[in-house]
Amino acid sequence: MLVLGTAGVVAALNARAVLQREIAASYRRANSPDLVLWFDKVDSQLPEEVRTQPGVAEVDARRIATTRIADRNGTWVPARLLVMRSFSDQRTGPHSSTWRHMPAGGGGILVEQSSMPLLGAAVGDPLRIRTPGGGTATLPITGVVHDTAVAPSTQERIIYAYVMPAAAALIGQNPDLDQLTVLMEDRSSGVNDLANQLREFLTKQNRAPIRTDALPHGHPQRRLDERDAARSRGHGRDGVHLQRRPGGLRRLALDEREVRQVAS
Repeated sequence: MLVLGTAGVVAALNARAVLQREIAASYRRANSPDLVLWFDKVDSQLPEEVRTQPGVAEVDARRIATTRIADRNGTWVPARLLVMRSFSDQRTGPHSSTWRHMPAGGGGILVEQSSMPLLGAAVGDPLRIRTPGGGTATLPITGVVHDTAVAPSTQERIIYAYVMPAAAALIGQNPDLDQLTVLMEDRSSGVNDLANQLREFLTKQNRAPIRTDALPHGHPQRRLDERDAARSRGHGRDGVHLQRRPGGLRRLALDEREVRQVAS
């Protein structure tokens, strides 16, 4: 029993090491934004104006909403809905090369790959979605996406979903995009400095943002692992640190499956 137990711990630790390596590589391939500018509404000219500024590599527009989506058992699961300008020409964040089953015309809803097991659904299935007024609407799952900017749904217990403005309107959400996401040419030059530079520029154009947010750099899973390491420090014996958060044992069991998800 001791040998089997030790082998299981070693396997779990090896899976964690592979997961961390694949997460870092996957995040580097993504165009995750460094900065978000908030507005009442983003018009078609605003991204182009910001894109011309020094230090800016790329710009795109989005809106984020929260809702609930019913799984196959009828349980309403919290969901983060990303309203995107385009599926095929996304400049920051999830890129079109990560879509599977690219939807024609942007209809329907895309779901992050780690969310699919929570829903118990497949591409082509209809999803029931809560509208802001408390009703329900239905959209078909038209694709699956790998979004390296979010932690796996199996850990966060939240559904990540993606729609274009026309589909957002069909489920009662505001279709107007209200955020600009900015990818820097060189993050080491200072996110706050670029934020101040863009705010000053836009204020002169009478387009001052409501607020600016510097986004954390690195995959969220890495930040969660760093938090866990800090919490567990001092709780182990013989130099071995144990996770103390609820669900820690389940977390180890999920590692191997998430390695396959991240690497795909």
